[in-house]
Amino acid sequence: MITPGVSAPSVADAGRQVGTAVSLQAGRVRVGDHTCNGATYTRRALSVETFAEAYRVTPQQLSLTGDPIALVDVTCESGGLELGSTLVLKSDTAILTMWDGVFYVLTRS
Repeated sequence: MITPGVSAPSVADAGRQVGTAVSLQAGRVRVGDHTCNGATYTRRALSVETFAEAYRVTPQQLSLTGDPIALVDVTCESGGLELGSTLVLKSDTAILTMWDGVFYVLTRS
């Protein structure tokens, strides 16, 4: 867990999200106990510099490699996801997301 900016959740609240499972399927995302039906995905890429400016943390601090950094924005048909609305693709099994100023490593299932 990396906290680059002011963080709203307490350390205990943030700690409960570490290792949360994320499942990405056509039209459906599940993050922990929360499901987004009718999901659409928008893929985008940010240069290392733009990523660092936008998120106030360098990709290296998050163990991200490569330039550009691949992100996926998730939009839900009804409502949205608090955790997991923007996904940073780290590896085949690990995805990062940010919520209230805290980056979380999610486990891809």
